[in-house]
Amino acid sequence: ISPRNAIRQLNFGKALLETDAVEEGRKAFEQAVREARADQPVRREIAEALLARNLNREAEDVFRALLRENPTDLHLYNRLGIACRRQGRFQDAIDLYRKALRMDPDDDHLHYNLARALVDVGRLEDARAHATKALDLYPDFAEAKDLLARLDGDSARPAPVRRRAAADE
Repeated sequence: ISPRNAIRQLNFGKALLETDAVEEGRKAFEQAVREARADQPVRREIAEALLARNLNREAEDVFRALLRENPTDLHLYNRLGIACRRQGRFQDAIDLYRKALRMDPDDDHLHYNLARALVDVGRLEDARAHATKALDLYPDFAEAKDLLARLDGDSARPAPVRRRAAADE
């Protein structure tokens, strides 16, 4: 694998993560960043790969750096919120989703992920409102339908605070 090719190093790093060779993967990612051209979204892909492997703190660091460079990128807010939520930092996630929703109040994924974070802190009525909004915006949103069904089924019981979310949008 050529150390001078950013995409090859990126793919090598992803493969290393898949085999739990995390430190070696990080080194490949560092090399990919050094070799990347300005038009290659290497750092974004690295952050996604880290998030996919539940290396949430590392993913958060990369997403935050990207967000400083592009503070209007809603996808980055969403992914950063997921990384925070998975670390049990629910209020940070809620704040990120709310900030992004001020920029685009019609983003169904932001409403859905905000609803999930609100469930995590036991704010079921607020969660229900955002899950409903996500469905209003995208009626075929299966995960939002499932969340709303769980909320409707659990309305009599308080939701436990979870430490890590299982699936994310």
